[in-house]
Amino acid sequence: MRKFFAVFTQRDPREQVALVLGALALVSLIPFPKIWFGSLIHLLGSLVFALVVDFLLTGLRQKKWIFPRSALVTGFLIGLILDPSTPLWMTFLTAVFAISSKRLIRLGQHHIFNPAAFGLVISSFLFQSSISWWAVSATPVWSIAVLVIGMSVVLQRLRLLWMPVGFLGIYMAYLLLWSPSVLPIRLLDSSLFLFVFVMLPEYRTSPVIDHWRYSFGFFVGAIFMVLFQLFHLNSPDPLLVSLLLADLLSFLVIKSQKSSP
Repeated sequence: MRKFFAVFTQRDPREQVALVLGALALVSLIPFPKIWFGSLIHLLGSLVFALVVDFLLTGLRQKKWIFPRSALVTGFLIGLILDPSTPLWMTFLTAVFAISSKRLIRLGQHHIFNPAAFGLVISSFLFQSSISWWAVSATPVWSIAVLVIGMSVVLQRLRLLWMPVGFLGIYMAYLLLWSPSVLPIRLLDSSLFLFVFVMLPEYRTSPVIDHWRYSFGFFVGAIFMVLFQLFHLNSPDPLLVSLLLADLLSFLVIKSQKSSP
């Protein structure tokens, strides 16, 4: 175990996140052998689609044929969040939207939107695909344990642990103000942990400079409160929409700060 931990902490952060998501998939599928086949086909399809699309787009655009590690994370997230009953053609297009946003909607070396969130939201808008967070819903206690333990190591290394802490802080404040009776239940929502520990601090799109490293989680939480409480947004997923809006707004703010004299 000590040797595995040492090797894990030295890997590329994208590979670390992919390993955590792989462990999450295992603890979600092992107790339910009857759904193995369909869920595995869905998950493997998502991974293959994301890897192939990213590999081709990167190769054609940059003339460099390299293994796309970040596509592993995107493929895992789409496969673990999009309902396993989703037709494969819809899963494929979700992966295309996700990877295309990373390669085409960008400024310089950085893309603006979280790829998996972008692909899932666009797919939900266009095809009414179901964002079910099925993997973490199957075994919530084990899922939360895998995410908290595995991702805390990764985020501490990247100095991004403040992001999930910030979001959870404002989320707790929101529940205490409007729905204190459901606070314990909501804080054990495993989909929330997948969102705050993996999607929120995606280090290519979440701002990691100056105070944004510490305030981005609060920022996303505030947008979520507005969408959920004032506009009663339930579809597509308010967590993912909040993240995309925060990605765009933080990008615009940082860009204006850099361009001002």
